[in-house]
Amino acid sequence: MLKELKYNVLVVSSSEKFIGTIKKLFSPDVIDMIDFVSNTFLARRMILERSYEIVIVNNPIASGDGIDFSIDIIESYNVGVILFTSSESYHEVFDKTHELGILTISKPASTDTFIQVFRLLCSTRERIHNLDEKRVSFNERLEIIRLVDEAKIKLIKYAHFSEDEAHKYIERQAMQFRITKKQSALMIIDKYKD
Repeated sequence: MLKELKYNVLVVSSSEKFIGTIKKLFSPDVIDMIDFVSNTFLARRMILERSYEIVIVNNPIASGDGIDFSIDIIESYNVGVILFTSSESYHEVFDKTHELGILTISKPASTDTFIQVFRLLCSTRERIHNLDEKRVSFNERLEIIRLVDEAKIKLIKYAHFSEDEAHKYIERQAMQFRITKKQSALMIIDKYKD
């Protein structure tokens, strides 16, 4: 029903029936790792011990409120949360959680509904992951440009190079020593410390 996914999932539910349904949906060949706990105390401990991408919460939970727990973990950890709640309290819970990105499902829910919401969460997490990688890459490029510019300024000031000569020197040094332009720039900056 679901193709293989590379996610670590934590299911928090005090209902054996709910856990049984989830186990049928997510066999070991579908999810990288899936753990089941029956209360928020154990869930918090598991989140500290392991890295999860997705947490599924079946409210109400023994020894804790699933709504407050969901809000707390989504604000504290980089996880996606699916929260099941009763149809009577759905609108109230949704109003409290949707701005945080918690995906709320009204119980009883069909398997198809759950799978659709789960896939939506997976797609959203992939998009966020890709954006984070692009942001890191962009920040790394900015850092390289900043360091190369700083190295060029030092070469101009102390070695009396022109800007073009300084730029070529940094590139030549990187090629000669088989290092990156960033490493070349750092060597120059270190050599001409003020």
